[in-house]
Amino acid sequence: MSNVPVPATETPRLVLAADVGGTNARLGLYAVAPGLRPRRLATRTTATPVGDELLALASTFWHEVRPEPAAVLTAACIGVAGPVEGPVVMLTNTPCRVDSVALARTLAAPVTLLNDVAALAHALPALTAEEQTVLQAGTSVARGARVVVSVGTGFGQAVLHRGAGDDLVSCSEGGHADWAPRTSRDAALWHWLVARDGRAEVEAVVSGRGLVTLHTFTHQNGACRAGLAGGPVDGAAISAAALAQQCPHCAEALDLFVEALGAELGNVAVRAAATGGVWLTGSVARAIQPLLVTDRMRQAFIDKGAMTPLLRGIPVSMITLEDAGLLGAAVFAARAC
Repeated sequence: MSNVPVPATETPRLVLAADVGGTNARLGLYAVAPGLRPRRLATRTTATPVGDELLALASTFWHEVRPEPAAVLTAACIGVAGPVEGPVVMLTNTPCRVDSVALARTLAAPVTLLNDVAALAHALPALTAEEQTVLQAGTSVARGARVVVSVGTGFGQAVLHRGAGDDLVSCSEGGHADWAPRTSRDAALWHWLVARDGRAEVEAVVSGRGLVTLHTFTHQNGACRAGLAGGPVDGAAISAAALAQQCPHCAEALDLFVEALGAELGNVAVRAAATGGVWLTGSVARAIQPLLVTDRMRQAFIDKGAMTPLLRGIPVSMITLEDAGLLGAAVFAARAC
């Protein structure tokens, strides 16, 4: 946890932000500052809580890091990995329950729930150049739609529309849409997924758990030379084995993953007409960043028939700031107050 003291002469407006994902939860205390970007005072990262544990976690964090006993919160924003349809949200891939009414009562401040990738999209205008890496050069249209995609435990996406006033963010559960094959190898994977799960969805391929699924698929007819078979396997271990060329089946799984990721980024960009640019982030995406500047990734991204010229001109960037989702929630909370 980092904690930056606030000078006693200041009476800043304080906002609490949280980014609750399928694996980790991040909390942050920010002071509203001039400009788009609030000033971070303290952060904390834990495993994603289960049940109603977020309530106690947020309360404890606030009482431990507030700059003085009399300090009060102005607003709070919680980004959650799941659809937000009311004051109570259950995360999609983790048994965590987030109750905004109970949180508002505990924190004595208004609380807004956002989809986690929608919260992340609010960070885009506040990011510095040093917090981004170019994957494909292009020209951003000033008022063009911007797309952000997060590939971690799951697959999330959101669109940021630029207007004359505040930006408008629309979230999506596109990770649970149907996944479509592009090649004969993809077709074999599609049939295998349908036989196993009853359908093939994007997140079953393009996510942390999707990489594990691809590992299972590519090892059907051979042992894992990296020794990853026969027990719990995670995407980080598969990526490391593939990048180190320890196992050809692990390498094939990662190649399938990179192509599927590039193709799905292209699908998202076409559907949103994302002439403002595409931003990619998430723990899995960051782990394989060297592979995301290759022809395999780029060709899958632009291979969209009549839309190929459009996609060639769209800039694609990687968000390297690990807590960008937390920053986005803080930006939204600061704007709300």
